[in-house]
Amino acid sequence: MNSASIIKVKRIFHVSYETVLYRLQPEDARCSNKYAAFRGEYRKLTGLSLAEHREPMPLQRGADFVPDRFPGLVRQALEVGAITMSRAAEMMGMELREVREYYPLVRSTACSSADTP
Repeated sequence: MNSASIIKVKRIFHVSYETVLYRLQPEDARCSNKYAAFRGEYRKLTGLSLAEHREPMPLQRGADFVPDRFPGLVRQALEVGAITMSRAAEMMGMELREVREYYPLVRSTACSSADTP
């Protein structure tokens, strides 16, 4: 599991990266090598150290996690014409122009007269 996946899992479950690393290892093989490897990879990617119990990408107050599946479901609904671009914008919490940029290939098949500026 790479560092991006570890950070994603930690944010989903609202735990520290150390907890994720701990749970990834079998009980009889738990050691500090995974921790050092993660810290090294994180430092290479970001240039930041995880010294003094620093947490990478700490959770923010409020809604911090948006499931990866939801945008795909919105796209599917747009593609089959079940929703309009304006409804997709409302569901995604975006402006209509942002949705048009986010789903550029769907625009021509899912626009209604309500979606034109």
